[in-house]
Amino acid sequence: MIAAPGVTLHAMTRLLDAALAAAALIVADILVRVLPFRAIARRVERPLRRASEDEGATKRVAWAIDAARRRLPWNVRCLAAAVAANRLLAWRGVGSELWLGVRASGERDVDAHAWVIAAGRCVVGEEERARYTPMHSLVTR
Repeated sequence: MIAAPGVTLHAMTRLLDAALAAAALIVADILVRVLPFRAIARRVERPLRRASEDEGATKRVAWAIDAARRRLPWNVRCLAAAVAANRLLAWRGVGSELWLGVRASGERDVDAHAWVIAAGRCVVGEEERARYTPMHSLVTR
């Protein structure tokens, strides 16, 4: 990778990570709006093509998803963010669990939340996770 004068390789790598995360968020946001959940779940549960022990991947993906999500001009739902994080981790060969949880949000309403756990770390959805009861996980191994 050729960097501009004064731009470090680390900065270029972070920029690339954020750009990939933005693309993944946009695609995931569209897919969760138009596809049945089962189609998304089948993709998430596909086995990894290769496995990686890259411990830094979870931190990089968490940072990139957060950075890209804050800069997109619309609110990306938690499920789309979780799917995007799962796909970026799978692309790097890192297995993860996409969790779905629920909580009562009134007398008859139910609220849902999605988060991703990889390498013992919550990659996306951490801030809301404690308020939801985990119901189901989709595992990528």
